[in-house]
Amino acid sequence: MDAEQVQQRIRFLLHGCDHAYREYLQHNKAYAYAHALYSYNQQLNTLIMELGHQLDEPAQQAALRLSLHINIWSQQWRELQQSLKPTLEQPFVFNSIHPLPADAKTYFFSS
Repeated sequence: MDAEQVQQRIRFLLHGCDHAYREYLQHNKAYAYAHALYSYNQQLNTLIMELGHQLDEPAQQAALRLSLHINIWSQQWRELQQSLKPTLEQPFVFNSIHPLPADAKTYFFSS
């Protein structure tokens, strides 16, 4: 996979994250939709860690900012999931201590 294909895959997964997040909000923040968002984020982070080195420097920096957010967000997500053991319909809500870096996300939609 070349750098352009990596960026296309990142954009696709970011679209998936956006879609899952919208569904999460529309369905009372239910755990089932939070889990879908978690899955997209894990796939995105794996892609960044495995193929991010193929990106040019600005794209690498944007990808690393996304990865840092995903790592911190995922740890919070797992801790809450372990403590709540939610059902699929149960609300699953927490405030991320490291918000999504909008500039990094925007980078991949503008490049």
